Parts: sequence; C-alpha cells; structure tokens
Amino acid sequence: MSEQGCPNCGAPYRRTASTDEDLTGEVSLPTETYAQVCYQTRLTKEKYFGFTLYFHPETLYALEKREENADDVDGEWRRVRLFATEATAADEREKRERVRDVEHRVREVPLSDGQR
Repeated sequence: MSEQGCPNCGAPYRRTASTDEDLTGEVSLPTETYAQVCYQTRLTKEKYFGFTLYFHPETLYALEKREENADDVDGEWRRVRLFATEATAADEREKRERVRDVEHRVREVPLSDGQR
C-alpha cells in the first residue's frame, strides 16, 4: 500500500487486482467482502488498455496522537494517518511511541471517513 492510499478516493486499501498483458483476461479477485471497489484505467504507450481494482475494507483504523498542549485526560486527538488493517496501525503506533514521547491511539473509523 502506498503512502497516498487509493488514487481514486484516497482511502487505504487492503488489496489490488490488475489486468496484465500475460493474462488471458481473467483476474483473481479476493473472496472476502469489501465495502467498496475503486478502479483506475490506464493506457500505455503500446495502446494496451488495463485496469487496477482497489479493494477497500468497511472499517479503517485511524492512528491519532494526543496534542502536546492537552492537560486533561480527554485532551484533543489529531489524526496522523489511516490504515487498512488494525495490525498495521498498532505496529505504527508502537514505533511512534518508542521514538517520540507522545501518546498515540488506534481508533476504528468507517470507510467514508477515509475518503477525500
């Protein structure tokens, strides 16, 4: 997954499926249920037409950090980044907390919160 997320809506995606010149037109699709499938078409110099599907999960995971000037327990939280999986978000939270002395949390958000 790229830093920018889906090129169509900006949200993180779990998986992609693309056409390929070597394939016979069949694309292997995931068996899981996805909330949304964005697609992008492309045309290469050789006039090859193809597409990439971006599969979005129903729930995204927001990594948020507590604002440093927040004195109370329920201080202001600011979103740092969105992830498609909870495990990836938790891993990033642990890394950031080791490097910086700032509290982070992972919170579930609906897909609509992650789209542009």
